[in-house]
Amino acid sequence: MLTNIVDLDFLVTTKIAKLSVDDQRWLDFVCRQPSGSIFHHPAWIATLTQCYGHPTFVLVLTNPQGEILAGMPIMQIKSWLTGFRWVSLPFSDYCPPLSQSQCDLNLLLDGLLQLNKEINPDKIEIRWQTTEREGCKLLTQHVLHSLNLEAGLQTIYNNCSRKFRQYPHRAQRLGLEVNSEARPEDIEAFYRLHLKTRRKLGVPIQPKKYFRLLNTNVIQKGLGKVVIVSHNKKPLSAAIILHFNNKSMIKYSASDPSYLDMRSQYYLFWKCIEWSCQQGHCYMDFGKTDISDEGLRHFKNGWGTNEEFLPYSYIGNSTPNPSSGRLNILLRQVVRHSPPLVCRLAGELLYKHFA
Repeated sequence: MLTNIVDLDFLVTTKIAKLSVDDQRWLDFVCRQPSGSIFHHPAWIATLTQCYGHPTFVLVLTNPQGEILAGMPIMQIKSWLTGFRWVSLPFSDYCPPLSQSQCDLNLLLDGLLQLNKEINPDKIEIRWQTTEREGCKLLTQHVLHSLNLEAGLQTIYNNCSRKFRQYPHRAQRLGLEVNSEARPEDIEAFYRLHLKTRRKLGVPIQPKKYFRLLNTNVIQKGLGKVVIVSHNKKPLSAAIILHFNNKSMIKYSASDPSYLDMRSQYYLFWKCIEWSCQQGHCYMDFGKTDISDEGLRHFKNGWGTNEEFLPYSYIGNSTPNPSSGRLNILLRQVVRHSPPLVCRLAGELLYKHFA
């Protein structure tokens, strides 16, 4: 048996086990994997666990020496509203299982299927496309936009749509300023803009506690950055960049709806790309986008990105339910036409259940 393993209340083979998220072997393994991302990092996982309270572990395949050959972080969610399920990993745009070989990955997924039979959650969700196998369904509701930063900043600039090259210059002429220094008040400034954006879209905002934990656990540990575009010291747009393993992503972005005519969001994205290039990152993505959101897809494609489908994998008795419906439409109308407090309270109440 392995040391430092969380006890299981069911039988497993000697090679499939649960590890604590803060087991050093997991972080060491993630750092060695080319596909390792910020969403595999213990700091990110700790932020989700501390905010939403659901237990998290890492399911691993190990050799007899206890070395990790494959693994995936999983959050166990038990909700009176949405049921019992395992998710790898909620609030994460993608989270591919990591492995040293396809054979190791197959063994890990076989172990996951066996656990599904023994524990019988309503559903297991993997935020990536896994190999086809019995009992596993795929659902594609999102696309992912990415940039190859190794092409160089000038090539990236040349590949942008014309107006995407013009608007940052216009922003400079208007006197817009960019701040990407680490200031204590930046996360609060971002939250205020994010609240305005979410309310306009009719979407509940994440709990304020979440962003404070993200700042403490991730950003202040050198794994993230807040970028703010201002005019006369008034924040107009802001973004949170997460980065790890020579890759970066714009996880969140927000703009003041009253000042969209200043195109500060274009200046913001360009400065995020510029900063990532300066850091020597080889890859940047703009996060997942709903396939049906043509406007946001057009905006992200304008930067010369590569757009790819982002399928998720589902195991279990519960059939994936493709979104929306009357309840979502009603919620959006309520949030849009209510005071900001409603947007905040809805997020505080619902996010934990819809992880």
